[in-house]
Formats: sequence, structure tokens, C-alpha cells
Amino acid sequence: MLPGDVFDPSFLCIAEPSEDVSLAPAIDLSSLESLNPLHGRISVIVASKLFHCFTEDKQLRLARALAGLLSAQPGSVICGDHIGALEKGTASNEVLGIKHELFMHSPQTWTSLWDGEIFTKGSVKVETKLVDVMVQEVSLQMMVWSVMRL
Repeated sequence: MLPGDVFDPSFLCIAEPSEDVSLAPAIDLSSLESLNPLHGRISVIVASKLFHCFTEDKQLRLARALAGLLSAQPGSVICGDHIGALEKGTASNEVLGIKHELFMHSPQTWTSLWDGEIFTKGSVKVETKLVDVMVQEVSLQMMVWSVMRL
């Protein structure tokens, strides 16, 4: 495990998505002090229950940072789930007596974010699905998603 702040550039800076499909030499993961040496080298990234914790601007920054880590090899994937909605926007929810303001993407805005804004249009396949869930008697929609390099 490598704890750090994904919004701190010294831990994870934004890098353009890699276009280099050649295999890079292995890195000694035990020597890592940040995620930056892994740019363009990771084939699977799981980001579950993460994006909805942040504002729209921070979600975009996080998406760009994760995209920079992803390998250019076809089939490399970023996947996860987070609270979504039929329409993009901010909503207030109360869970366990605590009020939360959440920015939520719709499947359409999430797809266009990754395919065209983060990655070059047509270079990734984005799949999304909204699933109804109950959390402490509050009905929410969980967006299950994946972004795969082609």
C-alpha cells in the first residue's frame, strides 16, 4: 500500500495519456514514494466509491490523473462505481443523519468526459450502467462503469 493525496502533484501529477504501446521494464514497487513513476504503465485501475466524493472540477482532475497512469496497451482499463444520476448535476442527500452535497455525472456525461475530453475520441470504449441501491433508506443510483483502451 502507498498512501498519498491524489490531488498532490508530488504524489500524482497529471500526465497526458500514453500512446506508447511498447512494454516498459518492471519497476520495484516497494521503492515507490509516489505514483508518478507509474505513468503509462498500469493495465487495470479500480476506482470504486471515489468520484462522487468530489466536486466536478476535482472529478475532472482525478480522471486526468488516473488516465495518465493507464497503459496504452489495448484492453487496459479503468473501472469502478460511484453515485450517478440520469441527469448531470449536484444533489443533496442525507445518509446516517449527515447531509452530503454530491456532484453526479449521468451515463452520457461520464462517457463524453472519458471519450473525447480525457482520451482522444474513439480511442477508448466507455460502458456505464445505473443501478438502483438503498443506503440507510435513501434510494440512490450507483453508476457502474469501465473505460477500456482500444
